[in-house]
Amino acid sequence: MLMIPLGWFIHYAVYGRIVRHVFVTVAGITIQLILYKSKIIEVMIMGFVSYFIMICLPRHKQAFPVTIFSLGMLFLQHIRTYINDPYGENYEMGVTTYTMLLACKMQALGYNYQDGGDYLKH
Repeated sequence: MLMIPLGWFIHYAVYGRIVRHVFVTVAGITIQLILYKSKIIEVMIMGFVSYFIMICLPRHKQAFPVTIFSLGMLFLQHIRTYINDPYGENYEMGVTTYTMLLACKMQALGYNYQDGGDYLKH
């Protein structure tokens, strides 16, 4: 419900590339804090560590470790959720709903970046 008015506000009232980036970043973190509370730290860890792996490893070897890290972290989140609520009786908006998509995005980013390096060699 809030996204459409927020989008119109950004379109008509927020000018400048840097101002828009700062505004959208602050709005995104605020919305995540409202939905997931302190568990957004796990989302940030997944993103930052994946990027760190991509920076530290050679381009032709970094996609698989990014995939293993992202899926491993997602696996640990699912195990923690199952241990805390094994029968799913207390439904709440869990951070795993977001990190499932983030794991796919990090994996795709790693493989696309690696494939782009292979393209540059030809």
